[in-house]
Amino acid sequence: MLGMFWKEKIGRVRFVILFFSVSILSVSIAIALDKAQFGWTSVIIWVVAVSVKVVLAKQRLNDIGKKGKEIYYLFVPIVNIFVLLYLLFKKGSCNIDKLINAQEEKIDQFNQRL
Repeated sequence: MLGMFWKEKIGRVRFVILFFSVSILSVSIAIALDKAQFGWTSVIIWVVAVSVKVVLAKQRLNDIGKKGKEIYYLFVPIVNIFVLLYLLFKKGSCNIDKLINAQEEKIDQFNQRL
């Protein structure tokens, strides 16, 4: 399911927003369900959240131009902090201005066909 997003790119701003939104949402749901004594559902939510975060990190690595083997460093304690900081601050190729200009060009081409 998440494999279809594996080769996509994501910019820094979207990465930060989505990564931390998934974190906050998953912790909130897990706490709420844990109070209701749903132990296994908390584990399932954690697995889903980690899967989404791995895909987001892979998309960010694609944007930076890395092959993706660095994704495994996210699972190494202490090293994962530096990898996350690298993903947060390294400038990538997914520039919002480029995306907006490309979208405007597609709209102009479509309008010219009409």
